[in-house]
Amino acid sequence: MGQVKTKKHQVAVYVTDETDLTKIANAEFIRIGKSTTHTVSANPTTNTYDYIDQEQPTTELEKYSYAMEHDIATYKGNADYEWAFEKFFYSDVGDSSKGAVLIVFTDHEQPAGVYKAFIAPATFSVSSANYVEGVVNVSIAFNDAPTAGIVKGKGAPKFVQSPAAPTIVQNENEVTIATTTSGASVKYTDDGKNPALYGEEYSSPITLTETKTIRAVAVKDDATSRVVKQVCEHTP
Repeated sequence: MGQVKTKKHQVAVYVTDETDLTKIANAEFIRIGKSTTHTVSANPTTNTYDYIDQEQPTTELEKYSYAMEHDIATYKGNADYEWAFEKFFYSDVGDSSKGAVLIVFTDHEQPAGVYKAFIAPATFSVSSANYVEGVVNVSIAFNDAPTAGIVKGKGAPKFVQSPAAPTIVQNENEVTIATTTSGASVKYTDDGKNPALYGEEYSSPITLTETKTIRAVAVKDDATSRVVKQVCEHTP
């Protein structure tokens, strides 16, 4: 089977001038429509440590610094162009140049009509305005690591933040699972399946009768956390 590639239209980039991410669910987003590239660079930072108890140095991955290291082109006749032109025309700087960038991965759909997305505070700066071609080019700088979540549907996006990943704690033959996100439920499996798809809702401690690998996920408003897993050993 050949490699399946993500098509460029399957990654949708939106911008907003809202800077308060606690209010982002009600923000007005503008989609970047006709830009020819939507590359997000992860820019990993690594350091090499020569630990005393190891023969060879170890490289540790310490953080990512996300960025869109290219200009986003906005074309006349589209809402993104009017948004970018206003920033150019009024020489927006400081707080006026800040907002958020939302990236929706429409090739990651589950369940139907729910798409993985992340959002990050950003600074928007106009690098050039070409009036012959009717193009305003905008640079988008991430100001923090993105927050994971979902967007429902393909209309005006409403971002929903993912709940905190649950913790799995074993005390002898009893296993408890919890998330710190208020109002979130927890689903789990012990047969190797994805708990987001096949999980049973957790309601009370699990009693082990044999060693199991517990997989768990937190769920709120269709947004799911990262799946966590833990081998829980049965004690005779």
